[in-house]
Amino acid sequence: MGNGTRRAHLRQSARFAVTRIPLTIIGGFLGSGKTTLLNRMLRGSAGRRIAVLVNDFGDINIDAELITGHEGSTISLSNGCICCSIGDSLVEALVEVVRMTPPPEHIVIEASGVAEPQNIAEIARLDPGLRLSGILVMADAERVKELAGDKFVGDTVRHQLCAADMILLSKVDRVLEERKADLHAWLRNAIGVKRIVETVHGAVPMDVLFDTDFEEPGAGATVAHHDHHDHHAHDDQFETWAFVSDQEFDGGKLGELLGSLPAGVLRAKGFLRTQQKPGQTGILHLVGGHWEIAWHAAPAGTPAIRLVLIAVKGTLDREALQKRFACALAD
Repeated sequence: MGNGTRRAHLRQSARFAVTRIPLTIIGGFLGSGKTTLLNRMLRGSAGRRIAVLVNDFGDINIDAELITGHEGSTISLSNGCICCSIGDSLVEALVEVVRMTPPPEHIVIEASGVAEPQNIAEIARLDPGLRLSGILVMADAERVKELAGDKFVGDTVRHQLCAADMILLSKVDRVLEERKADLHAWLRNAIGVKRIVETVHGAVPMDVLFDTDFEEPGAGATVAHHDHHDHHAHDDQFETWAFVSDQEFDGGKLGELLGSLPAGVLRAKGFLRTQQKPGQTGILHLVGGHWEIAWHAAPAGTPAIRLVLIAVKGTLDREALQKRFACALAD
């Protein structure tokens, strides 16, 4: 199938999706921990219907008791998730997933160990039925700095890291604190990545990985928090901060605010209104330094702004944040 035909099929698949499906790309060099993370996603989906597109079923050791069906390139799990093989064509695999009934609530693509995630993101952007939720890149704390300097694979590793909205620094239990501090400094200064999450055995809260915790705007709409057990288990690593106001944002000030959030902020999500878009409510999705706002008709009887920030614990100055957000409100 030619590239033009694939693009047409991908665009046509959008009519099967009632809403845009969030899509997350998991990248990282060989041995960085992608498979461990994907296994955790599939086993701990907390009720979300997640479709995971992988390169090889054999690499994903799915518990037999979770499998309820295996047809062709798709494995169905008892928790509502599915695992699909990418096969020869990522585009065809995406079309098949988007056309499923019911469609998944979130799609995750596993990039191969030598792939550049940004190229996969460009393919995903062809489909108006998909919304790129973020590029997460796994980095092995023991090897990533050396791999980035390797004459054979260094360019690939650096390109992968530079494409990341968020770095998941894996295997941090195997290195000393001095090594971790050096890696954080190197990733920020040499690579230019600000959002870094440390992980052991792929343990990362779903709210950090995904931004699916929304309802469409309406009188009863909320910014939800799923998987409370997971939240408590990670209370020592992450924190949240909320901003609620009956005033609207100034659109220009809002853009400046979102572009200058502290480096510790991993995600922001929620509902907002601006003075420049009367009668409309925006759903904000922010990961790393990138954000998107989808606009809908504003419901009656709800606050103008309800936002939640998820950050690395200890990196938020709550008083300063309150002042900065308040200063972005319309006069």
